[in-house]
Amino acid sequence: MADAPPISKGAWQLSSWKKIAEFVSNVGHIERSIEILKEQNKKLQEEVTRLQRQCDEQAGQLRSFSPSFTHRFAIRSKLALRKRRFTFLNS
Repeated sequence: MADAPPISKGAWQLSSWKKIAEFVSNVGHIERSIEILKEQNKKLQEEVTRLQRQCDEQAGQLRSFSPSFTHRFAIRSKLALRKRRFTFLNS
C-alpha cells in the first residue's frame, strides 16, 4: 500500500483557511436565510390575524342574522300550524 505524499505545512494552512472561509460563508448564508424566514413568518402571522378577524366578523354577522331568521321561521311555522288547525276545524 502506497503512503500518501506528505502535505507541506503551507498547503495544510491554506486548506484550513479555505475551510474556515467556507464555514464563515455558510454561517452568513444561514443568517440571511433566518432573516428571510423571520420576515416571511411576520407576513404570514399578519395574514393569519387578518383572516381570523375576517372570520370573526363573518361569524358575528351570522350570529346577528340567525336570531332574526330563527324568529321568522318560528312565526311562519306557528302560522302554518294555525292555518292547518283552522282548515281542519272548519272542514
